[in-house]
Amino acid sequence: MRTEHWSRQGIARPGGWYLSHETPDTSKRILDIHTSLAEEIRKVSDLPILISPFFDGRFDPSQVSQHLDPAGGRRSVEEHVEQWDEYFSRLGGLIDFCAFQDGTVEMLDLEEYVRASAELARRHGVEPWSNLESFDRDVPMKFPPIDSRKLLYKLETVQPYVSKVVTFEFSHFMSPNSMWPSARMLYRRYREFVASARTP
Repeated sequence: MRTEHWSRQGIARPGGWYLSHETPDTSKRILDIHTSLAEEIRKVSDLPILISPFFDGRFDPSQVSQHLDPAGGRRSVEEHVEQWDEYFSRLGGLIDFCAFQDGTVEMLDLEEYVRASAELARRHGVEPWSNLESFDRDVPMKFPPIDSRKLLYKLETVQPYVSKVVTFEFSHFMSPNSMWPSARMLYRRYREFVASARTP
């Protein structure tokens, strides 16, 4: 498939590659899967490779009530670093960018996880990005556009540690053309934030 895709693209090729297996750790053979995919890509392309894993840092009360995990499924920063040190030790030099999904950790813990992840990634030659989730996980319905205050908080929190911020998912939750009125407002608030940040 990689060879077929590349031959069909020709000159009008993409700006890079995305390994779409989202993972919080090194389980389920993800190391073998990502290594083999990245090595195949490197045979035909020197374009950069991005991954966007998740932190697994949110507390899930159902994990406690069902006696599955007394920690509520939440992985500590130390456990997170241990897992990703193993991952980056294997994939460093094969992948270029790592953008952790910022909604997969408690809001007030975000900075600690991002800082630790960025330091670890750079140590292994991987450039840290952040994946800004523009939808809200903290409401009963799944999923509306995020409150603009949360979005701006997350943007400001990750800025010192990452070189770029991407988002999931602009077209539904943040686009001025979205069916959600709140998405259109969120886009305006984001533009205001960017404009104010650029003003000396």
